[in-house]
Amino acid sequence: MGYMVWWIGIIIAICLSFSLMVKKVIKKLQFERQDSTDSINLKTTILRRFVLVMTKENPYKQRISFKMECARKSFHLLGLLVIVIYFGLFFLPPLSRIVNENIITFINEEEWSYNILWGDINDYPYDKGDFQAIIDITMFGLIAALVLAIISDLIRVLWGPEYSILHFLTKSILRNKEFIAVGPQIYLISGLIF
Repeated sequence: MGYMVWWIGIIIAICLSFSLMVKKVIKKLQFERQDSTDSINLKTTILRRFVLVMTKENPYKQRISFKMECARKSFHLLGLLVIVIYFGLFFLPPLSRIVNENIITFINEEEWSYNILWGDINDYPYDKGDFQAIIDITMFGLIAALVLAIISDLIRVLWGPEYSILHFLTKSILRNKEFIAVGPQIYLISGLIF
């Protein structure tokens, strides 16, 4: 639970930092529009281009291009891929086992810092090769992805799509019906968790 609290704090800090960077770019763009006597700033970053596209036109589209529709469908099929990887190829359990063994190794090497943050090392609930660790670490990863999606989607709905880091990463593939609604990634990750 302590790691999840830290993860939520880190995600909130990343999302708010991204939102502040976008706010700074928007202010700079408004200042440049007001002061049009200067030459046009040719130095454009990826974030600046993203903000220009998001503020120039409505990012929510009635019809999406074929390329963007393929991107949407591949994202939706990601859920099926995760299920196939977990149950069919047994890829996630060995990965979770490796993560658990690395956590145990890290705890043993950094005993003093673990004792300060979390308490006695003997309170760590898993041993090497413990199957419950595989289940819990996999669930932690899925819940961590859900937290990222929820926080980013809340920022998109409340402040606008240009402030959402997840929207920045997926590149404007939103439909009109998602204007003030939860994005499909929330349902996808929730379904994976169940």
